[in-house]
Amino acid sequence: MSTKIEKDPIIKMTEKLCETILEQPEFKEIKESITAFTNDHTASSEYQEVFNEQVRLQQKQQQGLPISEEETETFQNRYHELIGKPVVKNFIDAQQAMHKIEQTVTQYVNKTFELERVPKEEDFEAGSCGPSCGCH
Repeated sequence: MSTKIEKDPIIKMTEKLCETILEQPEFKEIKESITAFTNDHTASSEYQEVFNEQVRLQQKQQQGLPISEEETETFQNRYHELIGKPVVKNFIDAQQAMHKIEQTVTQYVNKTFELERVPKEEDFEAGSCGPSCGCH
């Protein structure tokens, strides 16, 4: 028995899905937010610094090392100052929106394999986490 999957129809439909995503007004807003952020070198540099500090604090915590109140307060202040900037807030929102699109597509594909049919909205409601559950 051959396990070769005919790729042409799958690739063609995947390309159509990608086109559909790109045509959505939300995607255009996402792209604009990301472009504005990457063009703002000050904001993107500050974002990277805060992100690196978050990673450092997480690693410290995972190693069982204490994190001082001053470190926590300094990080929180920098973080809140950073997300107070519209270009950064819009970038974070755009990342979350892209992740939600990706997650929804993945959930539908996974559910298709599981059910061996195209899933319906109710297939995601009965005790399973789905694209409209609101928990993400």
